[in-house]
Amino acid sequence: MPNKETQPAREPAVRRIPLPGRREAVLGALVAGLFAFIVWSAVASGAVGPDPACSPCHRDSALTGGHEGASCYGCHAGPEPASRAARFALDAAYAARGLPNAQAESAVSNDSCLSCHTSVLTSVVETAGIRMSHRTCVPRAARCTDCHSAVGHGRVRADRAVSMDRCSRCHDGSTAAKECDLCHYGTPTRSDALNSWAVTHGKNRHQTHGMGDAKTCYICHERSDCGECHLPVPHETDWPRLHGGKALDLGLDTCRACHVDELCDGCHKTEMPHPDDWLPRHSGAVPKSEIEVRCRSCHAVGDCRDCHYMHVHPGPGSARPRGTP
Repeated sequence: MPNKETQPAREPAVRRIPLPGRREAVLGALVAGLFAFIVWSAVASGAVGPDPACSPCHRDSALTGGHEGASCYGCHAGPEPASRAARFALDAAYAARGLPNAQAESAVSNDSCLSCHTSVLTSVVETAGIRMSHRTCVPRAARCTDCHSAVGHGRVRADRAVSMDRCSRCHDGSTAAKECDLCHYGTPTRSDALNSWAVTHGKNRHQTHGMGDAKTCYICHERSDCGECHLPVPHETDWPRLHGGKALDLGLDTCRACHVDELCDGCHKTEMPHPDDWLPRHSGAVPKSEIEVRCRSCHAVGDCRDCHYMHVHPGPGSARPRGTP
């Protein structure tokens, strides 16, 4: 029988104090986790549409056409579930708290488009008299939205058709081939042809050809072609100093081939060129307070002195010093 000296000492009992609200905290965490899982599943599958974080502000951005059943995050967040969930959290914080810097870019990536349009890189698309092989464009770092920015939403710009100006940025004979029959076939209908190129090359092309992108003209036309009708374009560096004499030599109709008369008023602030009766009435035509702006943009101070100082009184009297009787 062990005595008190040999019996091991008994450790004192530890009293556990229950934490207040612990059960509530665990329950709250479970509810939050369940909500997060539901949101994750909905966003990841692209089933949320319209997306709740977008619709409060973008309720007027209705989807149309083949994109009518798509969710916002299906295009604007990317195909990966993680990116959609992260975007949802970011937009939810923006909508709930009004964070000024919470709204990231919402550009549509190529991956978002290709997640649905899976065959676009393996087939040739033919529509409206144009054939297109996307596999030659996408590897060149072209973005789907470079050409297809006017799809998805109903309220878009009027120019929804493929534009020659846009295509010619690559089809310049250097980056990509520029032969017409490479992309064009048949005869497009009038509605198919209503784009910028049809306007600049239509029956009124002599009046409208300058409305296009001048950089794309040189893909088909030589720069010297412009010189048959126009002065050198762009004009020389010192053109503001030379243009008055050129206008008189060549005639105003040469200028009017590109410019409207109101363009002159933007700088000269008065009738240009001056009418025949300008000399006897010019002093009253321009208020003294505007002489600096309206006259001296072209005339030097010496131009006034040639008449007003040297020839105030023609004849012998003009030789007398000012102030003498």
